[in-house]
Amino acid sequence: MKHVGTALAALFILLLALHVPAQRKPDKPLQKLPITKSSGAVTSGDFAVAIDRLISAMDGALRIPSRSGLKPTNPGAPLDNKVVVSRLKSTFDHYRPYFRGAPRPILVREDSLNQSPQSARNDLKLLVKWGFVAPAGPLVLNKKLSAADLGKILGHFFSQVTFLTHKPDPKWTPRLNPDG
Repeated sequence: MKHVGTALAALFILLLALHVPAQRKPDKPLQKLPITKSSGAVTSGDFAVAIDRLISAMDGALRIPSRSGLKPTNPGAPLDNKVVVSRLKSTFDHYRPYFRGAPRPILVREDSLNQSPQSARNDLKLLVKWGFVAPAGPLVLNKKLSAADLGKILGHFFSQVTFLTHKPDPKWTPRLNPDG
């Protein structure tokens, strides 16, 4: 009888050890970037660096193949809203196959799009409808973008990417629970 208790305890410890998740390798330490004073004007190169870093981080988090960064044609030039819209649209197209649902469409006001460039209106309509761009934000109203505006635009965009690529657990989301 003594040996059965010892054997059961050893079996329990073995089973417990098998169910402990494996230790992850520690992540690489983050590279410290120099902090520089900004003149307020954002360049195409600044935008390309920022969005490429966000895309590579998001691709790693979603465990999807990373795409190569698109190089700006003139990195020192001031950032144009058409460039931002086209890059956000191509990023949207990159993540669209991984969406696990569609959000409720957001109403797009045609009169607010009158100020945006003609070549970017269709892309802006799609991005606003899917919730990737604020319907009355500086990108839609074609305002000159500051670094803070660009940060808000990218933050809003990538928060919507995380929302649409994540399937919530019905246990914690009562609306998805078929029993409730």
